[in-house]
Amino acid sequence: MATRAQQHRRRRREACAVASADAQAAVEASTATPPTATAAPSSPPLPLLPSPLRSLIGMPLEELEDFVEHHLGEPRLRARQLFRWLYAAGGAEVFAAGGAEAAAAAAPDGGADDPPAAPSRAPSWGAAPGPERQDGFSAAFLAKVSPLTSLLDPGIELAGVRSAADGTRKLLFRVTSGAAQGRTVDAVLIPSPPSSSSASSAAAPPPPPRLTLCVSSQAGCAMGCAFCLTGAQGLSGSLSSAQIVGQLVAARQLLRREQEEGGEGSREGGEGAGARGREITNVVFMGQGEPLDNLDAVVDSVRVMTDPRAGGGGGGAARQQQWSLSPNRVTVSTVGLVPQLRSLVRRCDAQVALSLHAASEATRARIVPATSRHGVEEMRRALEELFPRRRRRGRGEDEGGGGEGGSGPSSPLLAAPGAAATPGRGKRRHVLIEMTLLSGINDSDGDAELLLDFLSGIEAKVNLIPWNPHPGSPFSPPAAERVEAFRRFVLEGGAAPGGREGRGGRVCTVRMARGADEAMAACGQLGEVGRVPRAAARLLEGGGLGGAV
Repeated sequence: MATRAQQHRRRRREACAVASADAQAAVEASTATPPTATAAPSSPPLPLLPSPLRSLIGMPLEELEDFVEHHLGEPRLRARQLFRWLYAAGGAEVFAAGGAEAAAAAAPDGGADDPPAAPSRAPSWGAAPGPERQDGFSAAFLAKVSPLTSLLDPGIELAGVRSAADGTRKLLFRVTSGAAQGRTVDAVLIPSPPSSSSASSAAAPPPPPRLTLCVSSQAGCAMGCAFCLTGAQGLSGSLSSAQIVGQLVAARQLLRREQEEGGEGSREGGEGAGARGREITNVVFMGQGEPLDNLDAVVDSVRVMTDPRAGGGGGGAARQQQWSLSPNRVTVSTVGLVPQLRSLVRRCDAQVALSLHAASEATRARIVPATSRHGVEEMRRALEELFPRRRRRGRGEDEGGGGEGGSGPSSPLLAAPGAAATPGRGKRRHVLIEMTLLSGINDSDGDAELLLDFLSGIEAKVNLIPWNPHPGSPFSPPAAERVEAFRRFVLEGGAAPGGREGRGGRVCTVRMARGADEAMAACGQLGEVGRVPRAAARLLEGGGLGGAV
């Protein structure tokens, strides 16, 4: 019987013999005369894709470069070419067009308008909304990726449009994949009429009208704010960055098609003409959901929306749209998830809005119950660190920066996003404080006094939102006179002449109600009508808030 050592030596000899034979065969193959007939070229191998598969829409350029290199086997430069095609050339609109067709076929009840029918087309790489096609894609690349149209699917499609009398339009989206599959989410196109500021003159014409798109980051919301209809739904699921960016893609595609079909006439007709024929100038994350409860997807979305490398703005036959927005024109709103707020400010340049609603710890804990784990004092300290107040030489400097700010009695959707700056650029940056005013609950002079104390060390502007009613809620909006008194109190720094010493007043605007009719497109009205928010139901059972301050 062979010993273990003998067996080991025999296996080594056999392995060496096999290796020698393989080497000899390789040499013979390399010196052999090639065949005269040319073999037919084989089809390019399918890329090795990650699982689960992620849409390229909503993917920041740096991640797209990694994907192109590691999964498509293409040079990283191909990613920038894809990036420009998706957004500036409108390649991402191919799926949006299909959604518009579905919307025209199945518009929801309740006064929905049918979007203009889109031409039928099969989603394909290299296609564009117009007759042109993106130059530079090689035939070999198109052959490789042509079966992979799922990479272009944002997982959301336009299902219908509801129009309000003031021109505001609610876009209803059906979620087709992911955590919120099967649910419906809203985005809102909010036109602002041309400025009528007294500062405008013939020599300095007013700025062009703005068109703001309010996007959703989740289906439903887990924050349970007592006065918000979306809170009645609870949280069904978070949206991916593709589904968030897809709302902007679909809205732009809808506007572009209307302009092409209506020509210059689509720009006429006054306020009732609404958003038709305009370009989207601002994006706010103030639709369904708490954006910071879906932080990674929101940050990726902001990065894509504000990336100038997407290009665009070209003329001629290959007309391209200007895709990227200034970070000053993208605002992310939060109820105050403090750790995520710090991360947001560190990771992207978007403007920040805090839905404070009450500077009283007790009142805020009851109308915004989900944020009780981050108290008012914790939020104040975080904001003082992230947005420290600067010393002023004069009161007027508080109102600097242009944009949508100012001290007039009313302002459209946002107050002064153009005045804010971005990290690392050496400019001033402020936080927008939002206050939804509820009659008899948080609209007194005492509430305004607490707000000023809260803001004493924070670079901030204030936006007041008279509550927009919805069926089943126990709240009521304050009278216009009470809203104006609150605004004057904040603007002037308190009841005493000149305000409290060292505190000063703040720029304070009132948000104009937009879409607050049958369209149910106003702030706090997004979601399923007819359900009392859970937090509001608890207030009714407990006898309400009374006079808590």
